[in-house]
Amino acid sequence: MYDLSSWRKLSADYGFMLPDVECPISAPQVPGLLFELNNLQAAAQATSFDELHRVSAAVAEEIIQAQANATGDVERLLLEYLQFEISIAPMMVAIQRGRFDSAFDWIHNGLSDSVESSATRKFFDGRPFRFIGALVDVLPNSFPNTFLEWTDGFFYYCRHQSALQTPAVRIAPLLEATVFKLPANRTLKTKAAVSLMCWGRDTGHRSAAGVAAALRGLYDVDALPRDNKAMIAKAFSSRSCDLIGEEHHKWAKIVLRDYADFLFNHEPFQYLFASLENVEDWDENVVRLIETAQDYSDRVRDSFPAYTDWAIALDQRSSLLSPVAKFSLDNDRAGDFAKIIAAWYGGEIETASAGCSVVLPTAISGVGFLGNDPELINFRGKFSGATEVVEAMNEATNNALGMTRTVQAGPELYQVPGRPGQPNRDSANVFEEALTDFYNVPVLVEKLAGSPAFTCYPHNLHPLQALLSREANECWPLSSSLRTPLPDRPIRRAAIWASCDDWYSEMEAASASEFLQRHGVEAHVYLGRQRGRDDFFAMYRDPAYDFIHVIGHGVFDHWQLGSSKILVNHGEIVAVDDLVGLHPENEGRRLLCLNICDGGVSDGLGGIQKLGLAPSLASPAQAAVSHIWPVEPRVASAFGLTICSELIAAQSDHFGAFSETLKRVREPWEQRVAALRDQFEGEMMERLENFNAPGDIFDWASPVFFQ
Repeated sequence: MYDLSSWRKLSADYGFMLPDVECPISAPQVPGLLFELNNLQAAAQATSFDELHRVSAAVAEEIIQAQANATGDVERLLLEYLQFEISIAPMMVAIQRGRFDSAFDWIHNGLSDSVESSATRKFFDGRPFRFIGALVDVLPNSFPNTFLEWTDGFFYYCRHQSALQTPAVRIAPLLEATVFKLPANRTLKTKAAVSLMCWGRDTGHRSAAGVAAALRGLYDVDALPRDNKAMIAKAFSSRSCDLIGEEHHKWAKIVLRDYADFLFNHEPFQYLFASLENVEDWDENVVRLIETAQDYSDRVRDSFPAYTDWAIALDQRSSLLSPVAKFSLDNDRAGDFAKIIAAWYGGEIETASAGCSVVLPTAISGVGFLGNDPELINFRGKFSGATEVVEAMNEATNNALGMTRTVQAGPELYQVPGRPGQPNRDSANVFEEALTDFYNVPVLVEKLAGSPAFTCYPHNLHPLQALLSREANECWPLSSSLRTPLPDRPIRRAAIWASCDDWYSEMEAASASEFLQRHGVEAHVYLGRQRGRDDFFAMYRDPAYDFIHVIGHGVFDHWQLGSSKILVNHGEIVAVDDLVGLHPENEGRRLLCLNICDGGVSDGLGGIQKLGLAPSLASPAQAAVSHIWPVEPRVASAFGLTICSELIAAQSDHFGAFSETLKRVREPWEQRVAALRDQFEGEMMERLENFNAPGDIFDWASPVFFQ
């Protein structure tokens, strides 16, 4: 017998009974095992997304262990097929939720020799060929449907993420040759063919033209069900229509006219925009376009009550906004796009056009600017007239910040670097120069003049506020809430939380508290060695605090979406979902300063700066300040004391205090410490005096301000 103890226990926990499995396994046993597996995964999925992955991983690991002891080819093939079946549900659910990190794992877990999370592992893309070859004699009737469902998800992932192109190129001919011939569900055939065609169109693969011609002919078959016709019409509403020599506007109009009852989630927005042929069409339909964007956002929020799940799901489809942004830029419709992006992200639609400029790092020939005087700002320096600018800028970012990013239209998912998420000071000067040239910062300063705030779509982990401040001695708030802020509250009562799980947080808290109280601010210090999560929540909820200063560690995994957390003491953490909505909406805006590493990171899938601690916690009633990468602790402490000083000097102007802080953190270290010594006391000052910061971009450019 196989050791399937985990599978048996999990089945029993969910009220199922795993049948006895003979060793070696035979083909007649597989349907019963698949039935039990499907029931188990469905029950786990009904519990939670994470439970589905936990259960699937446990069963997959046991089946992989059984493969290692297989004594014959048929036995091994059947066990490999069971492993393949297990991967379908978690892969497809992950894609539906926008969790492409998990989808990447399960694409590999279904065709590998292990279950893990890693960017490098074996991926046996030859197995589907063997599955097809054994279809008649060995594999059960369910395989054709399974294979088509998997290829639908796989090619969608490859297209959406511009990754895994090498295995996609290998598997494409197999799907092309079999998609319309397998004895499978007709809808699954159509979906898989559409995914292959759209992937092939985007990558220039030869399979696209033949599949497009077959789908076009299929559409004209009168007996084809309407849902299949709707899928084909939707596919030809995209760039794939050029494969059949027709216009996508025509097909989008067909979708809206004949198949409106088959439009779900983001699709009313997608196909309405696709149907617009010119600016006159735009002007006639823009109100409806805004309404469909808002309706989609509301529906996603209803489907995913957790804030991070909502933001991830919105970002998953945020690529739909790219052609809308380009149209707005080309046709001087900046105000319209501001309203659309506000509707998409739950912002303030009516005032959006007047309250926020949008910077578009389009990486075509320049950076788009949607605000007063919309224009494409040309790249400068080494990027002027260059090709593959986005790849070059992402490479500079990766080298500087130690991240992995999937480059749009790149051949593969890049490998994880040796120093994940940690700044590389050897790249500081190159990174700074690349940023200045890419954004053409001097021109961007001129464009932003008169803007109350800005946002970036899509965002990057780039310190634009600090670069703008250095260029012009002024900068602008980053709007993540896309709503109008309330007037700033005077700083009369402050809360300071020190995690005490480091060398400096308690020292910084003592110096900041003494300074604030000396200047008439009632300051309350919370020490993590004495306090826990409940105390943190009580402090955060307290409407009396005008300023909350959190000192300690930020926890962020650059490869796991929605992972931003605060380490509030030695062993307890507080996550984004714990805090969103916890701050009451009062008269006036308070300031939250998260003086922690990565607290200002904006996670996501190509949308605006929205998902992360500081960007998520910013609202009309709260501005949020933090850092967009890990910061040397003494540099962070100097920043924390400086912003306390500037808040006292600025009175009721939180962003003014932040702007002045950005100027001061560019000063030479000795000059900065001397100025702080004139204002602050305590052991923290001794630690700062016995240190000398390098003074590069990683020291002065990390702070960010969200509203």
